[in-house]
Amino acid sequence: MEEIFVSLYPLVAVIAFVGYMPQLKVILFAQCALGNISVTTWIIWASTWAISFGYGITKLHDVMFCVTAGMNLSVHFCIIAAVLYKRMVFVQAA
Repeated sequence: MEEIFVSLYPLVAVIAFVGYMPQLKVILFAQCALGNISVTTWIIWASTWAISFGYGITKLHDVMFCVTAGMNLSVHFCIIAAVLYKRMVFVQAA
Protein backbone atom coordinates (compact mmCIF):
# COMPACT_ATOMS: atom_id res chain seq x y z
CA MET A 1 0.00 0.00 0.00
CA GLU A 2 2.85 2.40 0.82
CA GLU A 3 4.28 2.03 -2.67
CA ILE A 4 0.97 3.07 -4.20
CA PHE A 5 0.91 6.34 -2.28
CA VAL A 6 4.60 6.98 -2.91
CA SER A 7 3.87 6.56 -6.63
CA LEU A 8 0.75 8.75 -6.53
CA TYR A 9 2.10 11.61 -4.38
CA PRO A 10 3.83 13.46 -7.25
CA LEU A 11 0.37 13.84 -8.82
CA VAL A 12 -0.67 16.13 -5.94
CA ALA A 13 1.43 19.00 -7.30
CA VAL A 14 0.19 18.43 -10.86
CA ILE A 15 -3.47 18.23 -9.83
CA ALA A 16 -3.16 21.35 -7.66
CA PHE A 17 -1.43 23.28 -10.45
CA VAL A 18 -4.12 22.32 -12.95
CA GLY A 19 -6.76 23.29 -10.39
CA TYR A 20 -5.29 26.79 -9.97
CA MET A 21 -5.25 27.53 -13.70
CA PRO A 22 -8.96 28.45 -14.11
CA GLN A 23 -8.71 30.95 -11.24
CA LEU A 24 -5.48 32.41 -12.59
CA LYS A 25 -6.98 32.68 -16.07
CA VAL A 26 -10.00 34.59 -14.71
CA ILE A 27 -7.69 36.96 -12.83
CA LEU A 28 -5.30 37.58 -15.71
CA PHE A 29 -8.04 38.31 -18.24
CA ALA A 30 -10.29 40.29 -15.89
CA GLN A 31 -11.32 43.78 -16.95
CA CYS A 32 -12.32 44.90 -13.46
CA ALA A 33 -10.87 45.34 -9.97
CA LEU A 34 -11.82 41.79 -8.89
CA GLY A 35 -13.58 42.86 -5.72
CA ASN A 36 -15.24 39.44 -5.48
CA ILE A 37 -11.94 37.60 -4.87
CA SER A 38 -10.92 37.53 -1.20
CA VAL A 39 -7.23 38.39 -0.94
CA THR A 40 -7.42 37.72 2.81
CA THR A 41 -8.45 34.12 2.13
CA TRP A 42 -5.62 33.63 -0.38
CA ILE A 43 -3.14 35.11 2.13
CA ILE A 44 -4.36 32.69 4.81
CA TRP A 45 -3.97 29.77 2.41
CA ALA A 46 -0.52 31.02 1.37
CA SER A 47 0.45 31.23 5.04
CA THR A 48 -0.48 27.59 5.58
CA TRP A 49 1.66 26.59 2.60
CA ALA A 50 4.55 28.74 3.86
CA ILE A 51 4.42 26.93 7.20
CA SER A 52 4.16 23.56 5.44
CA PHE A 53 7.11 24.43 3.20
CA GLY A 54 9.19 25.52 6.18
CA TYR A 55 8.26 22.36 8.07
CA GLY A 56 9.17 20.25 5.06
CA ILE A 57 12.59 21.87 4.77
CA THR A 58 13.49 21.96 8.46
CA LYS A 59 11.87 18.77 9.80
CA LEU A 60 10.73 16.37 7.09
CA HIS A 61 13.60 16.77 4.61
CA ASP A 62 11.24 15.32 1.99
CA VAL A 63 11.98 16.69 -1.47
CA MET A 64 8.61 15.80 -3.00
CA PHE A 65 6.71 17.36 -0.10
CA CYS A 66 8.85 20.51 -0.35
CA VAL A 67 8.28 20.73 -4.11
CA THR A 68 4.53 20.34 -3.61
CA ALA A 69 4.36 22.91 -0.81
CA GLY A 70 6.67 25.30 -2.65
CA MET A 71 4.65 25.08 -5.86
CA ASN A 72 1.41 25.73 -4.01
CA LEU A 73 2.98 28.66 -2.16
CA SER A 74 4.32 30.12 -5.42
CA VAL A 75 0.95 29.90 -7.16
CA HIS A 76 -0.78 31.49 -4.16
CA PHE A 77 1.66 34.40 -4.26
CA CYS A 78 1.07 34.78 -8.02
CA ILE A 79 -2.68 34.89 -7.50
CA ILE A 80 -2.41 37.42 -4.65
CA ALA A 81 -0.03 39.61 -6.66
CA ALA A 82 -2.22 39.46 -9.79
CA VAL A 83 -5.39 40.38 -7.87
CA LEU A 84 -3.67 43.28 -6.11
CA TYR A 85 -2.21 44.47 -9.41
CA LYS A 86 -5.60 44.37 -11.13
CA ARG A 87 -7.17 46.28 -8.24
CA MET A 88 -4.46 48.91 -8.41
CA VAL A 89 -4.79 49.30 -12.19
CA PHE A 90 -8.57 49.53 -12.23
CA VAL A 91 -8.84 51.78 -9.17
CA GLN A 92 -6.34 54.23 -10.69
CA ALA A 93 -8.21 54.18 -13.99
CA ALA A 94 -11.50 55.08 -12.32
